[in-house]
Amino acid sequence: MIELLCTDYNKKATSIHYYFGNAVLDIKQYENIVKQLKAKIQERRTLLEEKKSIPGIQVFRHRELTQKIAALTEDIEELKSEKALLFNQFNCADGHGMGEIKQYIASMESSLERLNQQEEKYTAELDAALAQYTELQRQAADMDAIELDVARHAIRPDKERETAQRLQAAYSKKPGAVTLLR
Repeated sequence: MIELLCTDYNKKATSIHYYFGNAVLDIKQYENIVKQLKAKIQERRTLLEEKKSIPGIQVFRHRELTQKIAALTEDIEELKSEKALLFNQFNCADGHGMGEIKQYIASMESSLERLNQQEEKYTAELDAALAQYTELQRQAADMDAIELDVARHAIRPDKERETAQRLQAAYSKKPGAVTLLR
């Protein structure tokens, strides 16, 4: 049973890490696209200003600049479409939503770190409990069956009361919890 829970947890953790890793990669891709877009727009503006300043007599230079500007315009449109695809992927309309997504990813990152720490802690506790259980099973195998049964019946009422109190403390806020204990 415990192994099934651990396997299920590991599958879910792997899935979370996979989606989180993809989201981080998409954010980095978005930031890279924004940088490229700004650089290409600036370069296009510079070329447009240079084209305006060149006299009409320099036809070859004028044509060369026009070709460069057209290529940059095409690159800019490609980058804008990639950016729009990323916006669509993140379900946001513009760059303002990306800030919220970055904050969400940062909070996910800290939550994952906390979960990893808790996993390590509980894994150690589980290993200790399993070792203790194995030792108790070994001791029980060495005991006489009647003696073991008498010892179990002696401690059972206390353990039932303790378990009921723990359940009541854990689930006291939920309706119907008291009926579970009766």
